[in-house]
Amino acid sequence: MNNAITLRDLAKMIDHSLLHPTMTDDDIRKGCELARKYDVATACVKPYSIPLAREVLAGSSVLVCPVIGFPHGNSTTANKVREAEEAARAGGSEIDMVINIGKALGGDWAYVSAEIKAINDVVIANGAILKVIFENDYLQDSHIIRLCEICSGIGVAFVKTSTGYGFVKQPDGSYNYKGATVAHLKLMRQHCPPSVQIKAAGGVRTLDDLLLVRSLGVSRIGATATAVMFDEARKRGIGEKPIVLQPAARTLAPGAY
Repeated sequence: MNNAITLRDLAKMIDHSLLHPTMTDDDIRKGCELARKYDVATACVKPYSIPLAREVLAGSSVLVCPVIGFPHGNSTTANKVREAEEAARAGGSEIDMVINIGKALGGDWAYVSAEIKAINDVVIANGAILKVIFENDYLQDSHIIRLCEICSGIGVAFVKTSTGYGFVKQPDGSYNYKGATVAHLKLMRQHCPPSVQIKAAGGVRTLDDLLLVRSLGVSRIGATATAVMFDEARKRGIGEKPIVLQPAARTLAPGAY
């Protein structure tokens, strides 16, 4: 990937995330207004928020990106297909789905593959594209590799690290997650062809985080800290003309690299 970056390049790497369960309609409206202000790639919303997002984003280049089976991926395949079809027909241009994590962990790859294909088919038939969320914190490298192979064979648009809500119980009894890690991003890029893009989500909170994952071949991130990233980008001279800017530090979550 070209190291030179403009402010628009940065913007079009960002799916501005509006997915917290406590968000009100007013919160979502303000979030979509922010997404429009910075001209990001998409506003990532819960399915019921699609009409509101479309209203706020009308006339802009910011797309609407609904999530389905979110955040745990446990709905039946039929329900996920129906939800994806409804989301695409309602105006979702990009659909982020969560795999059935238990089926992946249990090695039922026929089920996992059939579900991803069915959802990808219905999404494409309705003029949208699909991003497949693995939830890497729950998985071993072997699972991630197999998922990359399945998604590559089906021809999905993106594979994605995390929902941002995949909390894992830690030895001390607390719940936390790593989200996007350098090791996992390298693994996913290695096992997907160039036609399958990588989305990093969970823990990408600073401009340096974005620059770091971009250097690994990531073309999209999920972010809530969009305004913080833009403020830092402008301070460091990113504007309309391409400049080369390396990450100052590796600042992803502890253990991420």
